[in-house]
Amino acid sequence: MTPTPAIDSSTPKAWRNTTFSGMGNFSELAGKNWNELCSFEIFPGCHLNAPVLVLPEEWLPAGSTRRVSYRSLHPKNAGIPEDGDAAARRDEAIRRALLALWLPSMTQTGVRSLKPTTWIHFSKLLLKIARWQFDNLPSADGSVFGDLTVSVVLTRLFLDMGRTERARQNILWVIYKLIDAGKRGVISDWPVLYEKAAEAANFPLVEDVKRGAPEVQRAGPAEERNWKPFSDEFVSEFVSRGIWIIENLAEQSVGLWLQLRIVPDELDLSATHPTVIAERARCLAEFDWRDKHGNAINTLGFELHYLEGPSNTWPPTIMRDFNRFVSLIQAMTVALVAFCTAARQSELSGGKDTELQTMDDRFHSVTWKIVDATTGAERDWPLHPVAVRAIKVQQILSRALRPADTDHLWVVLLKAEKTGLPLRNLTEPLVKAVDFLGLSHLTGNDRAHLHRWRHTVARLITLSILSSPQVLLDLLGHADFDMTLTYMCSDPDIVELALKHAREHAYAVTGEAVEETIAGLTSGPAALPLQEGLRTMAMRRGDVEFATSSLRETVEVLTFEGRAWSMVRPGVICTKGLNQFGPCTRGRGAPDPATCRTTCDHRLELARAKRDCQESLDALIVERKHAMSEGETMVVPNLEGIILSHLARWDDVRENVLSSHPDLRTLWEMRS
Repeated sequence: MTPTPAIDSSTPKAWRNTTFSGMGNFSELAGKNWNELCSFEIFPGCHLNAPVLVLPEEWLPAGSTRRVSYRSLHPKNAGIPEDGDAAARRDEAIRRALLALWLPSMTQTGVRSLKPTTWIHFSKLLLKIARWQFDNLPSADGSVFGDLTVSVVLTRLFLDMGRTERARQNILWVIYKLIDAGKRGVISDWPVLYEKAAEAANFPLVEDVKRGAPEVQRAGPAEERNWKPFSDEFVSEFVSRGIWIIENLAEQSVGLWLQLRIVPDELDLSATHPTVIAERARCLAEFDWRDKHGNAINTLGFELHYLEGPSNTWPPTIMRDFNRFVSLIQAMTVALVAFCTAARQSELSGGKDTELQTMDDRFHSVTWKIVDATTGAERDWPLHPVAVRAIKVQQILSRALRPADTDHLWVVLLKAEKTGLPLRNLTEPLVKAVDFLGLSHLTGNDRAHLHRWRHTVARLITLSILSSPQVLLDLLGHADFDMTLTYMCSDPDIVELALKHAREHAYAVTGEAVEETIAGLTSGPAALPLQEGLRTMAMRRGDVEFATSSLRETVEVLTFEGRAWSMVRPGVICTKGLNQFGPCTRGRGAPDPATCRTTCDHRLELARAKRDCQESLDALIVERKHAMSEGETMVVPNLEGIILSHLARWDDVRENVLSSHPDLRTLWEMRS
């Protein structure tokens, strides 16, 4: 069936805007004749009374959501009564409810329509609720939702379908949407919730007497989905092996595999014929395997779990193991890109084999989430050189297998009838690759789901970068910090690890600060008092210079065993101790790096901050000249104030700048 002519079906928004205008007043849909309404084309080429409702593939993000099984709805799955009239009435009620979810409705942020992925998710849940009603509360007239009262939902429906908090929230969301549609006149069969008028007026509910009734067995709690990051050991093992394979074996393996694929056609025999098996085994054994240095490869530095058992021998002796190895190469490419980008699975799946891909050492794709555009928005991420090389090998593989006039990057490999088609599920090949490498025991209680790489990158950045929330907000493509914190805290031990790293970092930075202060290389208001205090301490100890043991002791004393002294910014340390006053907080609380001042008595600048100071001044001076030439009288004083604060940081930097810019010397001398 083809879409209605002259209707723009390129995006859900365009389709809705065109088709909804012909439906009339939404508040009259409940009374509209079904014979007239059922011919409504809810999707391009799909009428409301179609046996199967199928969303267009291009309306959904790349990946598993584009599989036909995912984007198809079967209303008959909600149950079909034996009575013909009841079956027709039930089918109509189900389809009207699905239409109600597709129509725009009022939300807390205005009138909104569900995105296709959200609609298909809740529509499938609606069918499950209807099926539960058919099995547990069948109606004689074919109605579906009218018997869903508060008592039924809380005491029966939740016990069977609401085993997790999220499941209960989703069920209530569907019920409330149906209630809203019923009150607006969109549907006539909707949950009333309250059986009596008194109950609707917020009177206490009176439960039915259940004496003698069979005991209701509460279903065991379902385990919530867990996206715990991969362990450091797994990441180290998997990534190191992936890098070695990509650099040494990937390209030649893909080239040979593509040649071996056509051996059955060349011999005009089946792939299982002994002659074909022997010829492929001979080619594998006689191929001249060389690493990137030109050395022969006979063994690997790790084991592969061949069908005959784990072994580090190379090459494989049978084609089935070699097939698994080529699939491993594609899975490793996906994982390396995920490790570099922390991209969502839909963003990874959306990568195309275009001229732009890897040309600038970046991964180009499309993002759908947190984007107003229904067809997504283009986005790119920087890549490690090994990941760039891996994608180039993947391009060789995909170009040889996929159909003409297609540009998908990830392809189905080991299914004869589907080879070369887009690979919708990137997780399954990764799970099999981890098994093939023998690393499944390092993934914890959960399998190696692709989304765990996103959490892994978030964990590593949280523990290693000072301003990690802002970095992750940009990298993960989030709209607010609440979403980012979910990823930062997905590791239950993250707080303990962060505090441990903070203590270790404070210790290391303080040791560096002590050594530089003794050598006279630091700056800032705290530099001179600290230098004098360290000299006094050395004199009391009788030390000519600090030894390793005395330096460690000094660091522990200054930082209160790692609880004080913190890095404000790279190269700048706050030496404020416990219960000391600080202007950043206007009290004795913990220091606030966001309001650190160059004039604070607790500010200590390391030698590595000098270069940052010089670069900042150079940029500010250029901005000041531009503002003066443009006559921006309010901007110039602001820039001059920032310049003065930077000039006060380092004496030698100040002298160099003032000697090069005489106009700033007057400004410096006139400061209050």
